[in-house]
Order: sequence, then structure tokens, then C-alpha cells
Amino acid sequence: MKVAVVYMKTDKFMKPIANEIARDARTRALTQDEFDHQSIFDLLVLTFSSHHLNYKQLASFISSLDRQHVHNVALVGTYSITDAIMKKTIALCHKQDLPLMREQYTCKLPILSRHLPDVVIKDSRIYVNDMITIVDNYY
Repeated sequence: MKVAVVYMKTDKFMKPIANEIARDARTRALTQDEFDHQSIFDLLVLTFSSHHLNYKQLASFISSLDRQHVHNVALVGTYSITDAIMKKTIALCHKQDLPLMREQYTCKLPILSRHLPDVVIKDSRIYVNDMITIVDNYY
């Protein structure tokens, strides 16, 4: 099974989560510029933090995806006040007709959080391992 873990290059806050998820998936975390749009992926895990993100970058990346090359999409996100970015991202995936997994992982962080709590990394890993299992066994 081929898995891609992508984080936005300006979102350094999510880089540790992307790296941990990628290690579990036996791949490496990629920025949106490193992502190969011509390769076929069984699962694309897209990580983002709503308070460290340029949404236009995320929207541009999602708009560039093709259902023929990405068979399943899983979203991992954090937010401080509202999870509106996650909702907008889900809506954009639906608009692009991308095969979005039924569940997404989102976590609320303190407003002035400068680092990710260990529980967020742990829960993100559990979520992605579950999504890999689902894709591997059912799709």
C-alpha cells in the first residue's frame, strides 16, 4: 500500500506530526511542493494547523489533486478557536470529488500554544494507523 503524508511548507507547527505519521506509515513526510501528482496513492494524509496555515496554499494543493491518483484522503488538523478550516477543507474535498475518509482527526489546542502536546501526536498516529487498516482491508 502506498501512503503519502503531506504538510504545508509554511506550517512548521504540524511538521512533527507529519513526520511521526510518516514513520508509522513507512514513508516520509512531504511538503505540497514535494508531492508527486503523477504517482498513485492508496491513502493521502493531509496535515494542517488552522492557526499556522495559509489557507490559500491548502486550497490550491487540494484543487490540484486528481481522484485517479489519490484513492483515499484522510485529514489531520488542529485549531485554537474554531475548526472552520477543517470544515472548509472537507467542503473543498467534496467539491473536488476526492474520496474523503468518513472520519477526520481534529484537536483543539490552547490559543497561545507554542508546541504540540504529546497526546496530539499519539492520537494522530492512532487515527492514521486506523485509516491505513481500513484502506488496506476494505478498499
